[in-house]
Amino acid sequence: MRLVKTHSLPGFLHSLIVAVLLVTSSISVAATREEFYQAQDYLKEFNRAQEEGMVNVAESEAIQQACYDTLRIYGAIEFYYCIGDQLAKLEILSEKPDLSGVSDAEQYAIEKACSINARLYGPVVYYRCISKQLSELNRLSGEPDLSSVSPAERTKIKRACGVDKRLYGPANYYSCIRERLSEMNRFSQAEREAKERACWLQNRLYGPARFYQCIELQKAE
Repeated sequence: MRLVKTHSLPGFLHSLIVAVLLVTSSISVAATREEFYQAQDYLKEFNRAQEEGMVNVAESEAIQQACYDTLRIYGAIEFYYCIGDQLAKLEILSEKPDLSGVSDAEQYAIEKACSINARLYGPVVYYRCISKQLSELNRLSGEPDLSSVSPAERTKIKRACGVDKRLYGPANYYSCIRERLSEMNRFSQAEREAKERACWLQNRLYGPARFYQCIELQKAE
């Protein structure tokens, strides 16, 4: 049986595929002859798709990573069925999202926020995540303008919204920044400084996350 091309994949995954295949080939009763031949067909189709450029390297890696748990739990036959399913979904995808209309920083944030979808569910779910991110970004009026705040305040706002950017993408990040700017406009400079002084020890002892939590509690009082 010809092995899946596992270039650029972690060495442990390649070794595991080989080991499982050896076990599976020695225990032919684990699957019917029909299932075995169908799995071989999926494997040949996957190899052909890679060789002919129908599936790029990133998509190939995402497919194999998404099917990794299937390989580990159910064995090689189900692993190739999983690959066949992933290929079928990719083939019926009407079009792939175009990231050329966003900035490099936005593209990086979108891809990072969606990367877990590629690892867990494969390229099609990853592309859907990208499309959703682009749609959310297009509904906004662009990147918020931070020129009206001081460099120190700008740094604090970006730091406070950093988790939104890392986990949920640029649209959520921009929304978070706008919310912070709106909150700042509701308080005078003196009030903001007083609240920050009241919370400075939290920042020093526990870091920015606890500091901003303290600020939120101050606002609620």
